[in-house]
Amino acid sequence: AWQPHVSGAWTPPESCGQAGATGRRAGTWRQVPRPSDFAGGGGCPSPMASPVSQGIAVGADKLGFLPVDGPQFCKMLISEYTAGGIIGRDGCIISEIGATTGCALQISAAKVFFPGTYDRICIMGGPIKGLKECVTQVLQRMHSMFGSSDKSVVGKLAVPNSAVSAIIGKQGDAVRRLSERTGCRINVSPRVAELQERLGVVAG
Repeated sequence: AWQPHVSGAWTPPESCGQAGATGRRAGTWRQVPRPSDFAGGGGCPSPMASPVSQGIAVGADKLGFLPVDGPQFCKMLISEYTAGGIIGRDGCIISEIGATTGCALQISAAKVFFPGTYDRICIMGGPIKGLKECVTQVLQRMHSMFGSSDKSVVGKLAVPNSAVSAIIGKQGDAVRRLSERTGCRINVSPRVAELQERLGVVAG
């Protein structure tokens, strides 16, 4: 079901490991369905792999700045077209991703975009191991929607301003190493005074 919420900062789910958890942000969000809500459960097709999922999902631990424990969150931007493919018919695909990774996923409603873009917002939360797999599955689904195994996929992440320096590194050393290890092109948008986040764009 579509759940309306009042304006305000997004609040992490109380239990990130359960499908069906909810959060808040200005606008309207789609609640992640539980697998039991749908007859047939796991009938969603399997996606293809994508190099960009390697860049986002494993890059952070290669650079050595993964936290030790506790739930983690990732905010990804996705197009209107991509959102439909990730949600699936009656929520089939998003439900399966949540169930198999132990993460909670939320996608903003149609026409609810990240500031300055025409992209919807997909927030994923859960333990770090499950979150890496969740990000990978979302990117694999995006890749499969293009219908070509050799076509690049672009992943857009909302990165807190406070974390950008760790990603770029001194004189760009960290982001250059990450790019070399994953084979992906990585760019970070300029800082905007009114926003607390910048866009990290990964293509590969």
